[in-house]
Amino acid sequence: MINYKYICRFTAFLSATLFVTLLFFSSSIFSLFQLQENESAIFVLRRTALLFLGLSIISWGGQDAPPSDLRQSFCLGMSVAMFGLAITGILAYWRGFVGVGVMLSVFVELAVSFSYFYIWWRSRLVEVGR
Repeated sequence: MINYKYICRFTAFLSATLFVTLLFFSSSIFSLFQLQENESAIFVLRRTALLFLGLSIISWGGQDAPPSDLRQSFCLGMSVAMFGLAITGILAYWRGFVGVGVMLSVFVELAVSFSYFYIWWRSRLVEVGR
């Protein structure tokens, strides 16, 4: 069974790792995705790094949140965001813009997306059953 606290911790760790990687080791992302490295792309990666830092803090800080409308919104938002990232990665791969390394990200994003969706759906069903 998927546990809200553990998926939040995983998301916090993953997001913190992405923050550090995107900010300080952006070359590894270009290599993994088989992309051309340039100043514009590095600029975008560094800005994106700060978004992942924010997600890390929100995920860690919210891990003990009791079931509520706010927690439901967080779960649904994370599910949609991660699913969107996965779809974007798949489409970029199919169009030949990125290499097969993007599939690592896609699999993780889908797993996180479905985990948050499952928690959102399960909590929704509990509320309906009251």
